[in-house]
Parts: sequence; structure tokens; C-alpha cells
Amino acid sequence: MIADLLARLGVLFTPHAWAGHVLLGLAIQLAIALPLLRARVAGAWWLAAAVSIGFWWGREKMEFEFALKAAAHLDTVGPFWHRGWLPLEWDVASQFQLYAPAAVNLALAALVATMRRRASSGQP
Repeated sequence: MIADLLARLGVLFTPHAWAGHVLLGLAIQLAIALPLLRARVAGAWWLAAAVSIGFWWGREKMEFEFALKAAAHLDTVGPFWHRGWLPLEWDVASQFQLYAPAAVNLALAALVATMRRRASSGQP
């Protein structure tokens, strides 16, 4: 039942994969930031944003490597490990699937930092 629901959600989000990436990016950020906040780690939201961005960057890089492997009809990704580190090597859709969640993660971290600064200075 859950697998069927996830499959339907995947098909629903396929033309708008960036939107799914944004939602999952926020979930990653929350899952990391909340325990860090509880542990009183400074910059928890920024650290969580960095982890989320790193996840999406690695995911898109690996997709690029697999696309090269498929185009070369190889069984291993081996010869392509050094390719795809820069997002400009990827297609536009893959770039957007990194940039969209990254922008939202950074915006949330900046918003929280601004709110905390205002609260500590007594500004409304």
C-alpha cells in the first residue's frame, strides 16, 4: 500500500521533480536541524541546509555519471568518477533540481537567523 502510494506520488511529481526535491530538501533540513537545536548547536539551520544541499548535489552528480555510463554501454561507472562535479556540466533540469531545494534551504536558514536576531535585539 505505501509502495503504491509512493509510486503514484513519483508519477505525479515527475514533470515537477524540482517541487518534490524542495519538499524533501525541507524534510532533510528539519530532520537535521531539530535535533541540533535540541543539542544547542549554533548555526543548526545553516548546517542542516548544507547537508541537504550536499545530498542533492551528490544525487545529481551520480545521475550524471550513470547517464554517461548508459551512453557508453558500460557495466561500471568507473571511468566517469571525475565528471559532473560542476552543475554546469548537467542538463538544465538537473541543475534546477539542485538549485531549487538549495535556494529554499538557504532561505529558511536566513529567515530563522533573521528572526532570532530580531528577537534577541527586541525588534518587532
